[in-house]
Amino acid sequence: MTGLDPAIASISGALLQARVADLLALMDAAKTAHWNVRGASFLPLHELFDEVADTARKEADKLAELARSLGVYVDGRARGSLLSAMPLLTGDTCALYAGRMTEALGIMLAALRDSAGRAMEADDLVASDALVRAAAKMQRLLYLVGSLVVAG
Repeated sequence: MTGLDPAIASISGALLQARVADLLALMDAAKTAHWNVRGASFLPLHELFDEVADTARKEADKLAELARSLGVYVDGRARGSLLSAMPLLTGDTCALYAGRMTEALGIMLAALRDSAGRAMEADDLVASDALVRAAAKMQRLLYLVGSLVVAG
């Protein structure tokens, strides 16, 4: 029993599932960049990409558990994600991976904000709050990665 109107729970569940898929795709992209980054800014990017992956995994788990509490069966695959797979790059890849990660985080942040707004419009304050909290974490990571792009 969720205490929510079933129509609201259905809307929120679909929003949460979509963002879970995106966060899992972001986690995969961040691990690809983490394992393959090379160049002068290797260490800070290597560590930051690992933080992005860990944060994406944790936030996906929170959103998936919330969706499940609404009666939605959660697909743990990154199918239908807004994010593209991170390519395997060679050579000095710091600027390339940092740029691509900045793009991915920007897409993720926009999607989380949009979903938070839609959940709020549907009158699900709990889902909206969870999405806003995930967005705040992505905004911080976007700032950190973006700072290295500018510095690099």
